[in-house]
Amino acid sequence: MPGFIRAVTKLSNFCGWLAACMVVAVMLVLCQLVIQHYGMGEFTTWQSEVATYFMIAIAFVGAPYVMQTRGHIRVAVLPASLTPKARHLLSLAAALFSLAFVWCWPGTGSICGARPMASIGPRTWPGAF
Repeated sequence: MPGFIRAVTKLSNFCGWLAACMVVAVMLVLCQLVIQHYGMGEFTTWQSEVATYFMIAIAFVGAPYVMQTRGHIRVAVLPASLTPKARHLLSLAAALFSLAFVWCWPGTGSICGARPMASIGPRTWPGAF
């Protein structure tokens, strides 16, 4: 088991390194876009496409490293001012709220009586073909 944990740790570290490299690549591509667009007056579309796909990949590739380091995107002002017990209760309440939100969202097989997305009947443009 320690060998498996060591392998997963190395893979998570590699994913974090790869995500960091992709952040640098996105920065360079967007700098090239700005220079080409405003400096040379030329228009291209590949830079924004590459940046978009890389940002999506960064979120997925970087997730193992974030989970390994117990990182999270959150505002830490309120939890930092609370006692450890109150911080734990706040985390528990946030987890329960998130779970209830997902369960009650339409189209997720909800338990709150919400209708599936297909039955909501979104409005279409008049005269749609």
